[in-house]
Amino acid sequence: MQKKVTIHDINIADYIKRVADKRGISEAQLAKMISRDPSAISHLYTREHINTDQLWHISNVLEYNFFKKYTKKWILFCKTILSRAL
Repeated sequence: MQKKVTIHDINIADYIKRVADKRGISEAQLAKMISRDPSAISHLYTREHINTDQLWHISNVLEYNFFKKYTKKWILFCKTILSRAL
């Protein structure tokens, strides 16, 4: 039996932190880039999910498409559904 694929398998904050770290962007710098308080970034990094507006903004300032993580899960989900239907 295949494992059920859900968007809850994605910890988007972890991906954001990895990309920011890889680019040498501190929490304070990211906060400034998105016009937020640095404590908001600390809080963001502990969350599993964020709203799409915020993800869109962070994607733009970090120049990284974080939505592709969800797209990959969506494709796996569709393949799972199709394989069950056949």
